[in-house]
Amino acid sequence: MGASLLEIGKPNEAKAKLLEALPFSVDSIQQAKINLNLAIANINNCPDSADFYITNAKKLSQEGNDSTLKLSIWYYLSQIDEKKGNYAGSLEHYKKHTELLSSIFDEIQVANYLDVQKKYNFDRMRQANMQLTIDKQRNFILFLIATVFLIIIAFLFYRKKTRDEEIILTAKQEIYQLKEIINNPPVPKPDSDFIHFAILKRLALLENKITKKEKEKETGILKQIYSIVYGNPEGYDWKVLENEINQVYNGYADKLQAIAPQLNAEDFQICYLAKTGLKDKEIAGLLHTSLIRIQMRKNHFRNVLHLQKQVNFIKELDRIISNRTLSK
Repeated sequence: MGASLLEIGKPNEAKAKLLEALPFSVDSIQQAKINLNLAIANINNCPDSADFYITNAKKLSQEGNDSTLKLSIWYYLSQIDEKKGNYAGSLEHYKKHTELLSSIFDEIQVANYLDVQKKYNFDRMRQANMQLTIDKQRNFILFLIATVFLIIIAFLFYRKKTRDEEIILTAKQEIYQLKEIINNPPVPKPDSDFIHFAILKRLALLENKITKKEKEKETGILKQIYSIVYGNPEGYDWKVLENEINQVYNGYADKLQAIAPQLNAEDFQICYLAKTGLKDKEIAGLLHTSLIRIQMRKNHFRNVLHLQKQVNFIKELDRIISNRTLSK
């Protein structure tokens, strides 16, 4: 309260309160502050009393490390010496006040620098932790992507392997069934050509089922099939089919060549296979070409031989051959 009264300009009332408080203060720094305030209260009216109290305050302040208190003591020592006319002492005390003020300012600067440095280090650590977290998350995501990719590759490989095994198994089953058909024909011997056509149809289905890459990979199985059906491991002998067409259909192949000499070998093969009852997709498989090409070639035949477009291809072909035969 004494310090408050002093601040509002009531030094006498302040002195009374400060003197009352002085015996109850056991802390040296607190006593030094009370003595300093008593010195300030007496500085204008009783310079000697002020000098007494400020000297006590100076002595008591040495027991602590309150720089602000010491700064005030040096300042008021300078003021009291000036009041007493001791200008040299006043200058010396003011110099100490200035030095202490500079020291306090330096300490504040260092403290501020350390505080800034601490905040900077904290921010750096936080950013490093954030970057580490981001790196971990990125690595985890990359690991997940790589794992999913490997799973997909493994699945595709497994599916292809399974499909390849199914294709090979189907091919082997076809070989066995073809052998059975050849060794134990279900029809009399004169109809063996029809057996060959049935085998040809089954082979067409097998050719369509096996892809080009699978054919290249499993050439051994295809050669077995060709050997069983054609008697030639390298492929089909089209001359055999031509002879069988002639035998079964009363010289059908020769008649077709006679009325349409402008057709090429592939064109005749398409006609022969169509005559055996194979569909366009099955013909494409046996000739290792596309369904669109087979359809385009058939349209070409219709234009060359003037066949009706809305009528079955083989029926129209039969009609043309029959008409030419009768006209002769």
